[in-house]
Amino acid sequence: MTSSPFTSQSSKVLKCRAVELLAVGVIPFEQWSHVFANPQLGQWEGLRAKAFAVWFSTMADFLKGERDWSALKTELDLRGERYEDVFERLAVLSAHYRSVLTLYSVEDQIFLRDRRLQNVHGRLHTFLRDAHAIPVFNPDSGAIEKVDKTAAEYRDIMARYYPRLRDVSKELVDRLVKSSQFARLTVYYEAKLRVATNLGPLIEALGVGAACGSE
Repeated sequence: MTSSPFTSQSSKVLKCRAVELLAVGVIPFEQWSHVFANPQLGQWEGLRAKAFAVWFSTMADFLKGERDWSALKTELDLRGERYEDVFERLAVLSAHYRSVLTLYSVEDQIFLRDRRLQNVHGRLHTFLRDAHAIPVFNPDSGAIEKVDKTAAEYRDIMARYYPRLRDVSKELVDRLVKSSQFARLTVYYEAKLRVATNLGPLIEALGVGAACGSE
C-alpha cells in the first residue's frame, strides 16, 4: 500500500497546506472581483476586462488542487485532528467555480487565458508556438483537462476574438456579473470566505497562523 505524501508531515503543516489551498481560490477573487464587478467602474471597460482576464484562469489553478484536498483530509481524519470547516469551504467554493465555468465555452476559456498571458506576462510570442496544451474546464467530466491545439487552430480561435476585443471583453465580463452563478458565489464569499472576517478567524481557530512556513 502506497503511503500518503503527507504522512511524514506534522498536523500543523497539513492544516497550513489546507488553508493555503483555500487561499489559492479566495485571494485572487477578493483582489480582482472588486474591479471587474464594480458597477462604479462601468465606464472603465478596459480595466474591468483586464482584471477579469487576470482572475479567470485562477479558477482552474484552484480546481487542480482537489487531489491534495482529499489526501489532506484523509490524513487529518486518520490522526483524529480537527480542521473546522476548511474542507467544506474548499468543496463549496469548488462547486461555485464549476458553476461559473459552465458559462464559458472551451474557446472562451482559451481566449481568456491568452488575455491573461498578454496582460500579466506580455507573452506575445505565444502566437509563434508550434503547438499549445491549454488547461480548460470540461463540463462533461467536471475536471480541468488539457486541450491540444496546433498553431493554426490557436490563431484561428484568436482571430474570432481579437478583432472585436472591446465588445467581446465586455460581453464576457457581463456574462459573469449578470449571472445567477456569480450572485450565489458572491453571497458565499461574503458569508464564508472574506479574508479579514472569515479566513483570519479560521486560521486562528486552527492554531496555525504562526506555524505556516516555519516547519
